[in-house]
Amino acid sequence: MPPLIRLVALDAYGTLFRVRQSPGITYAAAARELLQREGTSDAQPASATGRPQPELLAALADRDRASRAFAVAYRRQAAAHPNFGHGSMAPREWWAEVVRATLLQAGCSDRDVDAVFAPLFESVYDRFATADMFDVYADTRRTLDALARRATLAVITNSDARTDAVLAALDLRRHLHHVVCSNDIGVLKPHAAIFTDSLRRAGMHESDAAQALYVGDDVHNDYQGAINAGWNARLLIRRDPADTAPLVVPDGVDPRHVITSLDELVPLLE
Repeated sequence: MPPLIRLVALDAYGTLFRVRQSPGITYAAAARELLQREGTSDAQPASATGRPQPELLAALADRDRASRAFAVAYRRQAAAHPNFGHGSMAPREWWAEVVRATLLQAGCSDRDVDAVFAPLFESVYDRFATADMFDVYADTRRTLDALARRATLAVITNSDARTDAVLAALDLRRHLHHVVCSNDIGVLKPHAAIFTDSLRRAGMHESDAAQALYVGDDVHNDYQGAINAGWNARLLIRRDPADTAPLVVPDGVDPRHVITSLDELVPLLE
């Protein structure tokens, strides 16, 4: 490690905080509630779908099925329109298609989805910009507090601009000089340009990369991306402190660059 690290940038999801449950579970639960309301409302005795079938409501209550449905929908959308639709659609439209595809994968018909989609999407889209949907890791706040006294802090994330709102809602944004979201600048990690953009925002130059450290939980996007951009890097592999099994280091990763807690970052800057 060089004697001076001026910039420490971190991944967001899976590094500083995690999604409390699969978004698919949230989508399905919201659809189930609205469909039940549509089927039983005295104000709308003949709703668009009629009374929901018990089989559909049971399918939407299946958390594993909803999680799998989201994974499929997200993967397909990311392949068809990379980087949350940058250059082809707004992130809000991108996520609307993911929500719809998730519900169809989870067992809804187009008619079911159409009956409730407008209020459902408004609800879940806004909810994922709040603190309610996320859990901050136990080591995050104390590590950011300590690092902020030693270096400029930033987040570099493959996401849309809602991540900035999430960080603020979780009371983490105040530690950060800047947040670089891939959708905003048009490139995803591991592209070197996203790391260079962070250097620029910190008042540094591309030639200063050796004075920057990136921390994340993904080998390809985070660790290799940072190394290839000339940065120092640490791969975060979170594990239960009670786990005594040998740590498995992924291929291509220097074992000295693996940490199991963000707490291990502070000594690197002392």
